[in-house]
Amino acid sequence: MIKTSILQRILCIICAFATLVTVNSCYYDDTDVRDSIKDLTERVEDLEKFMEQVSEDIESLNKLIEKLQSEVTIDNVVDNGDGYTVNFSDGTSITIYDGEDGEDGMNPPAITVVEEDGVYYWALEGENGIEYILDKDGNKIPVNGNAPQVRINDEGTWEISTDGGLTWEDTGMPAYGDGGTGGYVFNDVTEDDNYVYFTLRDGTVVKVPKTMDLSFSFGTDEDVLYFEAGESRTLDYQLSGASEVTITKPNGWRASIESEGFVITAPSADNVYAEKEGVVSVLVVSANGQSLAAEQGVAIAAPAPVLTLTSESEVSFPKDGGDVSITYAVENARENGVISAKSEASWLTFDTATPGRVLVTASANADDATRTAVVTVVYTYDGGKTVSFDVAVTQSMYDYEFDLPYLTGSYYGDDYSVNDGEMMYQLYLTNNEELWQYGGAYYWISILSGEPSDMNAIAPAVGTYTMSPSAGSDIAGMNTVIKSRDYTIAYVYPDASVGGTYYAAFFSWGELELTYENGEYHLDAVLTDTRNNTHHITYTGPIVCTNFAQPDEPDEPENPDAISLLTEDLTIDWPAGFLASAYYWGENRYAIDVRDNYSYDHSVQIEFYCSTAPSDNGGYLPGGSYTIADSKAVGTALVGTLTESTFGGVTLAGSWVYPRSAQSAYSGDAAPLVEGTVDIVQDGQNYTLTVNAVDDAGNKITVSAGFTANEYSVFDMTAW
Repeated sequence: MIKTSILQRILCIICAFATLVTVNSCYYDDTDVRDSIKDLTERVEDLEKFMEQVSEDIESLNKLIEKLQSEVTIDNVVDNGDGYTVNFSDGTSITIYDGEDGEDGMNPPAITVVEEDGVYYWALEGENGIEYILDKDGNKIPVNGNAPQVRINDEGTWEISTDGGLTWEDTGMPAYGDGGTGGYVFNDVTEDDNYVYFTLRDGTVVKVPKTMDLSFSFGTDEDVLYFEAGESRTLDYQLSGASEVTITKPNGWRASIESEGFVITAPSADNVYAEKEGVVSVLVVSANGQSLAAEQGVAIAAPAPVLTLTSESEVSFPKDGGDVSITYAVENARENGVISAKSEASWLTFDTATPGRVLVTASANADDATRTAVVTVVYTYDGGKTVSFDVAVTQSMYDYEFDLPYLTGSYYGDDYSVNDGEMMYQLYLTNNEELWQYGGAYYWISILSGEPSDMNAIAPAVGTYTMSPSAGSDIAGMNTVIKSRDYTIAYVYPDASVGGTYYAAFFSWGELELTYENGEYHLDAVLTDTRNNTHHITYTGPIVCTNFAQPDEPDEPENPDAISLLTEDLTIDWPAGFLASAYYWGENRYAIDVRDNYSYDHSVQIEFYCSTAPSDNGGYLPGGSYTIADSKAVGTALVGTLTESTFGGVTLAGSWVYPRSAQSAYSGDAAPLVEGTVDIVQDGQNYTLTVNAVDDAGNKITVSAGFTANEYSVFDMTAW
């Protein structure tokens, strides 16, 4: 209210004018006086109306802040022409006046609010800037439902009361007069999709959220979230339209809405009273009384799954690509667990349909370089938790590529050389200690070099060996890989799980580099076979060749007309012998080599003629009785003879026995079989070999040997 004194003064003036006009109405024209009285009366009415509107605005600002701090939202704002009606979600409303439509010549008090840490305080904009409105004790007054009162004093300035009108303080701010800018407490109201913005006269903006549809989501599709003991998980929850949120949880668990998200924490392992599983519930209520409930199952999981790689951590593909299986095992598997595989390499694809196996498929390598990749196998469980392992993948630029771990060597001196001084070394490399196994690779590589530098550690000289197009070394030197189907050859066996036959490779061109460092040899060979496939073979380790070279001047046999070097009868009994090799050369011709162990000592070689091919016997070696004779007739075992080698020297042909050899399988105490019988008895995969024969020196030779063979033991050489 305006002070009574100023109203009284104005009313007295009005009354005085009225009396004067009445007394002198007969003698005086009172039109101007009456107009003045009317103007003054209208001014008083406008001033009272302005003061009331300003007071309403201050109360509206008070309620607006109160709603904001109570999390009440705004349903809508209605433009009334001279102001706005603001409708809240709790069903209440306020009215504010448009600051642009204020009375000219009048000024509202510059009341505003200041926000500190979420709390709003009343303030004034004065000559020195924004100043807090203080109570009688000098404390800042929070906006908490009690708005300051205002009035215009005798001097026409605004006064403020913070104690309900008991005391008033002059602000010194003029309420009217020349230069008044008009306007109210609120200067502007704007809005967007989410908020309504109230701009006060001093530029302060109060932002109040709009009412949204009531909704809540935990942000996960999992029916049950599994936790390790003591684990915390933050969910990307969604919440709108709520003025109140109530959370319930199982005993021992924690659940709360934090700035980073909806946080759920499982009880620690030593909390024996905590519930192991249950439901986290959220009840949300809007300002208008609507409610919505949501639930999320939680549980302490069994021991975490363990994903273990059960195959090799490195796999390789040939140039043409193909399939490789990566095997794995999962301990503590979850019902919701899923296996997947991924790689940045676009040339790899995966099939995880078979439990315990990831089938990796590589496309053909069209590059001129070996390419590599990493395959990550992932087990995903409990709504996004993962365990994984990596497997390194290499795809060769070669058709066949092997890093072979096993090497044995033989040294034959110049027994098979075309040129004097050419020494032959034969290196046998394999990736499988158990010979002739499916999935294995076996390479014989023969090279010509000079004499060994150390006869106690025989190895070819280091250097580069180039495969010659001829059967011997080049003229310029002896560092040459021999080109020969008999001496440089490879057998590559497919995986047993897919069946098939071995791949035999005969080499035509290539290069082998042999180096020696830190006590180890390193062999690196790239060879091209007759089918134009490239083979890359590497080996690192020792090279020690067994000396099988013939003596330069062998001792003369006691019987100069006999080839045999035996001096007495010989009896051999090998109940658990070893089938070292078995070949079918076509045209009824077989050759077998039976030994008591895998070495070049103690072996029996039989070359015989049978009426059946391996295919007639399921691929197995046939049985039968054979008479030793110089004949190729069916039922004959061929007499042992010496044959001139293609590379010089001699080789053994026909049927022979080598009971003991200090140097070579083709020398020493070898004896040809010239008369007698050979019996081969088959019982499934079990065989018995019986030989009753004499050699060309008249020594009686008796052999009884047992061995096993399967349908893959006989090499079919008819295509060679």
